[in-house]
Amino acid sequence: MNEEVLSFQFDDVIIDLRAGRVLKAGTPVALEPKAYDLLVLLASRSGALVTRQEVLDRVWAGVYVTDNAVARVIAQVRRVLGDSARDSRYIETVPTRGYRLIVPVTRQTGPTEAGEPPQGRPAPAPTPTDPLAEAVPLVERVRLDPTAESPVPAATAHPFWAAGLAALALVSIFLAWRSQATSPRSAAAPVVGVRTQVTSSPALDAFPAWSPDGRAIAYASDRGGRFEIFVRDLAAGGDRLALTSDGQHNVHPAWSPDGSRLAYHSSGRGGIWVMARSGGPPTQISRFGSRPAWSPDGTRIAFQGAPYTEPSATAFETFGPSSLWVVEASGGTPRRATQGWRPEGSHVRPTWFPDGRRLFFASQRLNTTVFWSVDLDSGALTQVLDAGARALDAVMAPDGRAVYYVRMHDHFDLWTLPLTSRGAAAGAPQLLLPPSELDVRHVAVHPRGDQVAYVAMATLGGLRSLPLHRDGVPSGPSISVAADAVRSARRPSFSPDGARVAFERQTAGAPPSVWLLDLARGSLSSLLKGPLDARDPAWSRDGQHVYFETGAGEAVALRAVRIADGQVEDVARLVDGDRTLLRPRVSPDRTRLAYTRSAEGQLEVWVRTIAGGQDTRVARLGDGAAFPTWSPDGRQLALDVWKDGHAQVYVADLASGTLTQVSRDVDQAWVRSWSPDGTRLAFAGARDGRWNVWSVARDGADLRQLTTYGDEHHYVRNPEWSPQGDRLIYEFASFSGNVWTVSVR
Repeated sequence: MNEEVLSFQFDDVIIDLRAGRVLKAGTPVALEPKAYDLLVLLASRSGALVTRQEVLDRVWAGVYVTDNAVARVIAQVRRVLGDSARDSRYIETVPTRGYRLIVPVTRQTGPTEAGEPPQGRPAPAPTPTDPLAEAVPLVERVRLDPTAESPVPAATAHPFWAAGLAALALVSIFLAWRSQATSPRSAAAPVVGVRTQVTSSPALDAFPAWSPDGRAIAYASDRGGRFEIFVRDLAAGGDRLALTSDGQHNVHPAWSPDGSRLAYHSSGRGGIWVMARSGGPPTQISRFGSRPAWSPDGTRIAFQGAPYTEPSATAFETFGPSSLWVVEASGGTPRRATQGWRPEGSHVRPTWFPDGRRLFFASQRLNTTVFWSVDLDSGALTQVLDAGARALDAVMAPDGRAVYYVRMHDHFDLWTLPLTSRGAAAGAPQLLLPPSELDVRHVAVHPRGDQVAYVAMATLGGLRSLPLHRDGVPSGPSISVAADAVRSARRPSFSPDGARVAFERQTAGAPPSVWLLDLARGSLSSLLKGPLDARDPAWSRDGQHVYFETGAGEAVALRAVRIADGQVEDVARLVDGDRTLLRPRVSPDRTRLAYTRSAEGQLEVWVRTIAGGQDTRVARLGDGAAFPTWSPDGRQLALDVWKDGHAQVYVADLASGTLTQVSRDVDQAWVRSWSPDGTRLAFAGARDGRWNVWSVARDGADLRQLTTYGDEHHYVRNPEWSPQGDRLIYEFASFSGNVWTVSVR
């Protein structure tokens, strides 16, 4: 009989090795496997330096990862412990060397008898007698292959963590089952089984697609710096084949029904392309569009008309107007399947019904998504479900009996909706995968319908500050602003004196709220009292208020919080009959609102007087106009105008009514702010799939790229010019992810 360590304990933290879980103050906390491993390693070496190389050898054995991956996992452990890098209570960073747990640790030991499971592995599961008990996977099978050739040792697979997570899944499934007892399909609640990691890239593997025989998965990877299409054989030790290598950032692979060909979207060249599974030159079958899907007989391909923009965890399938189209698989003239913005929203990600006569698709709006089907012969539309939130990656199972989708609110989780043979909802949506530290995206369903592939994504983000000369040219590199505090920061807005930044902050399990960052002190404080849902802050010109949007449905409103005492005041209702005033902006003199609204199937920009409620249309142009921002003098509006899926910056002169295009030579331009003197505009722009901060003169001259990010697994957003003109603050996020599969019954 030998002694083994059963648990580690420090302060109110217990690492229960036999249960494979971490408790803080008696409550289990969610940790992904690598974070659990790292915490166990640090606890086992309490007080001693654990070098970065030891971390890599023990936690990422045999797998290449970047420094960002280590930093992300350290940050996750600190977050659940309530620790910080700046004022360490538990984990000390030893610069350039590694990490050290700086609190005393108590070990509990016990005997290990013959026949007992070894440390770190659970006992075999008893035969379940309750159908819900089958939802608990006790072993998580992991295949990691960065270049690779050998599977990761079993010690890195974390059956303990899998069992703990599965227990949470069991509770979620049971609650869903109980709450839906009156549903026609409540007795057939889905059972989630074993998860398997298919790819292992330090960058981003995305957009998985099952082969028709279920033996391979195609996906896009930017491990070489640009997205290319790969095919991975799922057999043990299976090969990974690069199907494209032209540097045209290719995404959205889709298999033909016989498995001989793949269609994909080339973001660099544009449109839909088809190539043989065995390789060879591709053929372009449509000059526009993305998200191809083959008809069941392999003769046609449906696709969304707009291109994709970027692959972040929060990204829509596209942004802006998008219709659905169908083209012959051999090429020809595409035929429109839906009319843009009818139904309202961007029509994305078509999936064929088994009869080959109808398409399932999602209509995405800014804050909610509705599922529809369309009859290709008659054009008749049938609503399937209003998801009641942002729903992403909605895809129908090959047999047409279920839809799988990711629901995004304050977290990401995977849901399924049962369908009747006619394509109507057969019951209430059911939760499959509850939220975790990694975001679920890019869902694909196995041909048999018993497995789901998805991408588990990690995002590192926050605010960055770019110093500028007086002429608007960068005077140095950008720096992270209070990185630990504002990791989930969005939509920054400067105070008039430039000393503070208001921003939207989102944390899992809580609604978004507005926070203040003091730039000189680096201190952070909540601007609002209580858990008020607050979005998209903007300072008033006098610095006494911060405006924000709040509410949902018919209760959406623009409100203002008074800086001096925190009192909240109503400014305007944002629902007018069946119309919603989207992304409103208050004019510098506080008398008008500029906003976006949908009218007659198209996005338009309007201005409303706050006192009288009088509306004036400013722009109806191209495929849609949206997201106005006021010039400092209140006489002009900058806005985005979409044409053929691409957005460019325009300026509207409110006195004359003239509209002028000011951005060119970029693929996407999403405007945010003006320079203090009103001579330039700052925007997030994409060229060749790479997002950077740009500026352009008011007359369209002197286009400048202000940052030099060179990969595709990042984005920038919302560059905000300081009132003094000496800097820009913007959102930056870098994301990584790999393809996983999970069995579902």
